[in-house]
Amino acid sequence: MFKRLLFAIGSCIVFSSCIYEAEGEGEDEMNRTITEHYSNGQKKYSVSLKDGMKNGEEVSWFETGGVKEKLSFVNDTLNGTCTWWWKNGFVKQESMWRNGQEHGKVKCWYENGSPEQEYTVIDGVMSDTARFYHDNGNLASIGVWENGKKEGEWAYFDSSGVHYKTLIIAQDSVVKEILH
Repeated sequence: MFKRLLFAIGSCIVFSSCIYEAEGEGEDEMNRTITEHYSNGQKKYSVSLKDGMKNGEEVSWFETGGVKEKLSFVNDTLNGTCTWWWKNGFVKQESMWRNGQEHGKVKCWYENGSPEQEYTVIDGVMSDTARFYHDNGNLASIGVWENGKKEGEWAYFDSSGVHYKTLIIAQDSVVKEILH
C-alpha cells in the first residue's frame, strides 16, 4: 500500500509539470493548434495540425519564457528555416531544411554568442567551405567538404589566431601534415 501511495504521489508530481490543452484550438482533431503549458502557466509548446500533420511553425519555450526553438513544417516534414536558442536568449543554431533534411547554410553559435561553426549542407550532406571557431570568436579551422568528406587543404589556428597546422586531405584521409 505504501509503495502504491508513493507511486501515485510521484505520478502526480511528474504529470503535473505540464498542463495540456488536449482540445487545442481549431475545427477538429485533425485541424487545430495544440498548446502545452508549464505548471507556472508559461507556454511550453505550440504546433498547428492540418489533416493530422504538423504544418507551419512549431514553437517550444523554456520554462522561463524565452523561445527554445522554432521549427518549420510542411506535411509533418521539416521544411524552411529552423532556429534553436540557448536559455540566455542567444541563438544556438539556424539552418534551412528541405524535405526533412538540412539543406543550405548552417550557422551555430556558442552560448556566449560567439560563432561556433558555419557550413553548407546539400540534401543532408556537408558540402562547400566550412569554418569552425574557438569560443572566443577566433577561427579554429577552415576547409572544404565534398560529398560529406573533407577534401583539400584544411588550415588550423590556435585560440589566439596563429596558424599552426595545415592538413592535406583526400576523401576524409590525411595525406600530408604541414606544421607552421
